[in-house]
Amino acid sequence: MLVWTLACLTAVSGCSRARWRQQADNETYGILREKALDPRWNPDRIDLDPDANSRFADVYDPNCPPLPPDDPAAHGYMHEAYGKKGYRKWHSKFGDTVTVENPKWLEPYGLDETVVNANYGRPALLPRFEKLTLEDAVSLAYVHSRDYQSAVESLYLASLQLTFQRFLFDVQFLGIGNRRPSSDTTYSILPGRPDQVGTTNRAGVSQLLPGGGQWAVELVNNTLWLFGGGNGSSTTSVLSYSLVQPLLANGGRRFALEGLTQGERDVLYALRNFARYRMGFYTTIVCGGQQAGVNVGVPGVFTGSGPIPSPLSQGGYFGLIQQQQVIYNQQSNIRALEERLARTKEQVSQKAVWQSTALAALPADLVIPDELSPRFRFDPQQKLLYWKEQMSREDRDRLLALSKEALYRDAVEGLFNATNLEVINQTVAQLQTQLAQQLIQLANAERQLQDTLDTYKLVLGLPTDTIVGIDDSLLEPFQLFGPEIYPIQDDLTGLVNAIAPIDSDDPPVEPLRNMLSDLERQSHRIRDELFPEVAKDVERTEAVLPKRLEQLANDEERDFALRLRSRDLGLLSTQKEDFEILTTLLTDLRRLLTPDDVPLEDRKTAFGRLKDVREDLVKVTQGLQVVQIGLRLGMIELNPFDMEMEEALSIGLENRQDLMNVRAQVMDARRRMEVAANQLQSTLNVVVAGDIRTKPLTDNNHNPFDFRGDQSSIRAGVNFTAPVQLIQQRNAYRASQIGYQQARRNYMRTEDQVKLDIRQAWRQLTVNKRNFDLSRAAVRAANVQLDIAVEQSTGPSATGGGGNQGLNLLQALNSVLQTQNQLIQTWVIYETNRINIYNFMGILELDPYGFWNDPFYQQRLRAAQASGSLPALAPASLTPLPGFAPPPAEGPSHGQSTEGPALVPAIVPPPAAGRAASPARPAVARVELFTPPGWGGSRREQPKESPRQPAGPVADDSGDSRRGGRRELGVPVGEVQGPGETAGRSDYRDGEARAARDRSGRTGKS
Repeated sequence: MLVWTLACLTAVSGCSRARWRQQADNETYGILREKALDPRWNPDRIDLDPDANSRFADVYDPNCPPLPPDDPAAHGYMHEAYGKKGYRKWHSKFGDTVTVENPKWLEPYGLDETVVNANYGRPALLPRFEKLTLEDAVSLAYVHSRDYQSAVESLYLASLQLTFQRFLFDVQFLGIGNRRPSSDTTYSILPGRPDQVGTTNRAGVSQLLPGGGQWAVELVNNTLWLFGGGNGSSTTSVLSYSLVQPLLANGGRRFALEGLTQGERDVLYALRNFARYRMGFYTTIVCGGQQAGVNVGVPGVFTGSGPIPSPLSQGGYFGLIQQQQVIYNQQSNIRALEERLARTKEQVSQKAVWQSTALAALPADLVIPDELSPRFRFDPQQKLLYWKEQMSREDRDRLLALSKEALYRDAVEGLFNATNLEVINQTVAQLQTQLAQQLIQLANAERQLQDTLDTYKLVLGLPTDTIVGIDDSLLEPFQLFGPEIYPIQDDLTGLVNAIAPIDSDDPPVEPLRNMLSDLERQSHRIRDELFPEVAKDVERTEAVLPKRLEQLANDEERDFALRLRSRDLGLLSTQKEDFEILTTLLTDLRRLLTPDDVPLEDRKTAFGRLKDVREDLVKVTQGLQVVQIGLRLGMIELNPFDMEMEEALSIGLENRQDLMNVRAQVMDARRRMEVAANQLQSTLNVVVAGDIRTKPLTDNNHNPFDFRGDQSSIRAGVNFTAPVQLIQQRNAYRASQIGYQQARRNYMRTEDQVKLDIRQAWRQLTVNKRNFDLSRAAVRAANVQLDIAVEQSTGPSATGGGGNQGLNLLQALNSVLQTQNQLIQTWVIYETNRINIYNFMGILELDPYGFWNDPFYQQRLRAAQASGSLPALAPASLTPLPGFAPPPAEGPSHGQSTEGPALVPAIVPPPAAGRAASPARPAVARVELFTPPGWGGSRREQPKESPRQPAGPVADDSGDSRRGGRRELGVPVGEVQGPGETAGRSDYRDGEARAARDRSGRTGKS
């Protein structure tokens, strides 16, 4: 019995924490592996432990972690509460940590745990994600997202609950009355009698049977030791057993197994919900919003229960690049406004070459020097003093030195002020107003982008003071012209300042030669930089044209696309011919200005032609810009989606995991109604019980296992309880009936919602596909409108001081900006709905790394891994990206001033990112815009080509017939793939889904 007592005492201490934890994990993961047989809900990660590099990973012993940092005011109550001293060894036994974050989470970025510890509760020193790609964002989210970790934990907890339901039907160490093994020892001191020690040891087993019955066997031993006299001892044992089998209420497998059945089904539901969550999580990171399958919180006060809700990610990564593109478009529009404002000011200033002021007579002693006489005159009849063009301060001082007469000096001062006063007409004022408004909008857009980035960091799980910049590789197809155009246009515009001081009546030869050299240099840049870049675009267009024509719906749309391409090639041919003429003219001007002594007439001729050449070169660059816009617009493609609505609905109804769960929950409600009905029956239990005993304790028995038949008993009987006063059970039964009807309606509602989601996304895709082509046409039309407005504002009719030219120009610039913003917005909406419809159908298949198995996104993922910007991630251990640049080793924290490079990358387009601007070309007689055929609205047919024209002539957007045939500028380049160039549905892993796609040729349009 001593051995028995020691065994019982040893069991009191129980197993270690680590063993209990490991036991729970083994059973829970086993259940999840057992349930995850269908590939539609087979998660690639079920491990509860996060990635080792996660921000919230726990590097300490999970069974006995150190104490986290505490609130100072609250911490005092751990050491003293209500005047009572607390536990003294909190810190000495467990130790302390400096931060709640993983101290090693910054090591992949070159920052050790001392930096993490120093960051706690302070402005942090963090790595810089200067060019965050879509692949980086998804990878970081899987590593650091708190919401994703909470979803994994919810799946684990659902399986953990099932372990208890299964345990209930195993043989348990519980005796009769569900008593656990125990041992009681008592030492008694009795006056006048010997001292004694008594022990009572109890152990038993029991099991719940599938039919609702329960058997139990229990052994109880009592031992008594007497001290004094004879020092004797005695023992007795009782082996009890019982069997209870319900016959009516709570009897039968359909009621006894209900808890286990529901637990098994709940784990299956949890796996399906997690599969839906992963789809929604991916779409939320990429597209933003509250997508199907993801329940994300909203900003607000945390209630203290459950995980802290994360804010919505708004437009996700796509929303960020859309905001980035809007900023680029805004900057381009501002640049175009500034250029038009400068040229308008120049034009207005040149309207008044001679300035005059009233003067009764010149001073009698005044003699006008010969070098000033071409620019300084007096008209005695009109009594006006004239000065030509702008008067410098040196000119003013020389004129004032000619005489001290007050009226004369006042007149000179008046001329000086008049020639230096900025001339502003209505067009200039309108442009200045619009420019100020655009600058305000740009500042607001940049601020809004930073705010959205901060919110997105929370979604990814990154600290909000992390430096993040957006990689704009997805925006490359929306760079509608090359970056080489801007510098050349700037330099050509800057030559105006070199022309202004030259006297048109007697131009010096040296400034003319300098101007000629500048124009030759710019022409070489146009020849060597712009034309080859346009030639590459032509090659790219040729490469993607067959595929694009194949994707168009009908011959009318294909014919329209070919006409647009021919128009662009014809305009390119015209620009090349114009440039060749200008090159020849520059050669002639070089011969004209080469002699040492150039006659005055030749100098005047050269001066006029040089100004014309400069203006024509500007028009050539603007024409090439228009060509590039047209060509690159044609290369932007959408990822195709070619599924009919009925097919999509059929797939969604068979593969939506949440719909499967709701369908199964109708059956759950039906079973609960049977369980509730069972409780309305009488209680009728068959009971069998008995005891097998040894001799009584008073008989000085020394053998605890000397069981005797004459000391044993058996009992059998029936327990019956009448079914009266079952109000609570009645109410539960009625409620279960209502719950069943609600479950049926909920399934109908969920099925209808699934259909609604798919139908809306399908229609939106169809509309966005059409809208995208319309947006392309709108960008073309807006650039045509801008060309016309520019020509009208610089033509002879614009010399009057504004009129409607200013408003037309502003409307044209706004149209360019709006259509460019609409283009990127339409692409983002289309791609978002393409992802959503796969999500709504429940077939957004994710690879082991959590990326969508779509060719477009898989191609980007492979390219990122091949380039080294994204490591080859392990499926079960997603790691962050060590390729990002850490902050400087020494320097101020974020938010502090620095004289070095800015820690936050400027939100400006990179040098290689040309953005749409304001192209211009020669004046046109009429404009005939084209609307894609069959898309509604007024549509004008393209004028037929003249039979006398050679093969390949086209009409540009203005309707002008362009001379000459197509000229090849072929420069072989690789194929450029834009967003949507490679795409396709994922293969469906479910055989039923594949069958659904093949079983009929029905179409489902609405």
